[in-house]
Amino acid sequence: MHMVYNILFLSKFYPDTLLPEFLKQTKIGLDFAAHNLSMAICTGLKENDVAFDVLNTPQLGSFPSFYKTPFIKGYKDRNTISVPYFNFVYFKRKSLELHVLKEMSKWCASHDGKKIVFLYNFNYVKVAKKIKAKYPDTKFCLLVTDLPEYMATKRNFFTRIIGMNNPYQKESAAEMYSAIDGFILLAKDMKERLPIKNKPWIQIEGIYNNEVQTESVDKYNRKVIMYTGNLGVRYGIADLLEAFSHIKSQEYELWVRGNGELEGLVKDKAEKDGRIKYIGRLSRKDLIQMQKKATLMVNPVHSSEEFSRYFFPSKTLEYLASGTPTLMSRLSCMPSEYNNYLFYFEDESIEGMAKKIQEICEKPQFELDEFGSKAADFIVKHKTPKPQMRKAIEFFKQL
Repeated sequence: MHMVYNILFLSKFYPDTLLPEFLKQTKIGLDFAAHNLSMAICTGLKENDVAFDVLNTPQLGSFPSFYKTPFIKGYKDRNTISVPYFNFVYFKRKSLELHVLKEMSKWCASHDGKKIVFLYNFNYVKVAKKIKAKYPDTKFCLLVTDLPEYMATKRNFFTRIIGMNNPYQKESAAEMYSAIDGFILLAKDMKERLPIKNKPWIQIEGIYNNEVQTESVDKYNRKVIMYTGNLGVRYGIADLLEAFSHIKSQEYELWVRGNGELEGLVKDKAEKDGRIKYIGRLSRKDLIQMQKKATLMVNPVHSSEEFSRYFFPSKTLEYLASGTPTLMSRLSCMPSEYNNYLFYFEDESIEGMAKKIQEICEKPQFELDEFGSKAADFIVKHKTPKPQMRKAIEFFKQL
């Protein structure tokens, strides 16, 4: 695909050469959701034969509470710069902004013609304004994966204070976004909370990165309901556990893999009910294999949760791609094209959830296999890096 623009992608992945160091120094684990989406975007640009450069800002917890050292190393190769920065709490954002501003200025100065800078989330909209003042022919496209007010699953004192001072969600935000020329949103309702006004936007709800090849596996010999993902309170895990307790049959098992606030509750329930299994850390390949063995993948987030309008549950793509049928609530963030490939809770009460899980699991296995297989084909054809990034590239041309 011929592209007349120079593209710079401001990403959030963990370079292979730095990953062992990051894993060693972190106290809270790493954000692989941002890493995976960044990698999928790079893959999609490459698969569409688009030349681009990468300015990378790996997402790490701050020193001293969440990371063991205050200095993050940088990394450079032919078309990627991963910025070094001072990772001390409070100074971190400023340090990152300064490094990004410096490298982005250099990039703009060394490229002629039309320039597109593709920003992963809000952190650098201030930098965009400064760059635009100096290089007015630069176009900025902002990828919005989450709204700041819904990012923290746990609202402790510190996150509340940060939220109060968060300039990205105040009325004055329109001025901050003045340098942004277009928006790519994971959920369409995000536009209600952003000062987009009459600027162009599109929804690209996520990308399924299908680079891990797995063998086909036989289904487990019992009816397995599986959840993999964040175990934060708001994701409905407690209700899923409660609904499962209403299913008395010994034929059923519930497998849960994830970390978060309710990890203790899951382990506690697993001790009391032998049918519940808490699964420890797995490689991505092993996780996909387990999803394929399950009877039903369940996402128990309720449609009444306000945050569910303003995000896209990326696990949905992974669940569907596994070929195992997926059951969830009708969340308004889901584009209607998914309706043919999902089962929905019609009644989101505990009893309603339990009833629906059983109703699906009691269907003949060949019927479930056929349903899951159609969903997997849909994801591979339409939601992998190449087709999803083709939409983004077409969108860049309009800016």
